[in-house]
Order: sequence, then structure tokens, then C-alpha cells
Amino acid sequence: MGKHKPVNKTLAQECVERYKKIYQNSSDQEVKKSFSEGIVFDKAELIAWLNTIPTPSVKIALGIYTPAFVEKYPIAKVGRLSTFIFPSTIIPHEAKGPIIAFSLAADAGDPPPPPPPSDDQDPMNQGTLLP
Repeated sequence: MGKHKPVNKTLAQECVERYKKIYQNSSDQEVKKSFSEGIVFDKAELIAWLNTIPTPSVKIALGIYTPAFVEKYPIAKVGRLSTFIFPSTIIPHEAKGPIIAFSLAADAGDPPPPPPPSDDQDPMNQGTLLP
């Protein structure tokens, strides 16, 4: 599976808990206001979208919703942190990119689907913000 593989769930959860502690204890009120615990996507919808992108990889970027974004997509909340999944032409294995971690309880998973055949596509967002 290359560099992209499941990681230990306990260690991943420790990283998440550290993020939450630092973010929620910030003295900056804008940081506290933007806190999001995570984003949940419907698996079938995400896989269907991933299968439409023509690039060999994706980039998961963090962003904070703007009033203009919320006006167009009312499910979003102004000032809240979210993730955007962008098509990417970077091939992490070739570019010596970062190790990408995702966690499964058994530390195993299905191999990723084969890469789809321009990174000009809209990013995936509109998941469910937590909390």
C-alpha cells in the first residue's frame, strides 16, 4: 500500500485529542469560535465523488468558512473550520510527500481505488460539521 496506510487508532486519537485541547484552550476567541471537531462525509457519496476526479491524488486542506461561502452553501457556519478535498496532480510517492494517515480499528483496510484518469475540479466539502 506504499506510504499511505492505516495507522494505529489509539495514536491517531491521541493526536486528535491534542488538537482539541490546544484549539479549545486558545486565548484567541476567533480560534475558539472556529473550532470544529471533525467533518463527516457519507462514504458512498465521497467514493462516488473521488471516482469522478481525473487526478492521481487528493489534497485535504483546512479553511474557515467565509460569509460569501455560507451565503452560497447555507449548511456551513461562518467562521468555522472545515476541510476541503481538492483534486491534486501531486503524486506523493514520487514527490516524497508526507505520509498520509488514516485510522481503522484493525489497522488494516482495503487498498485505495486505482487513480482516476486536471486538477480543475471543485473540491469536496459540505460534510457534517462536528459539533
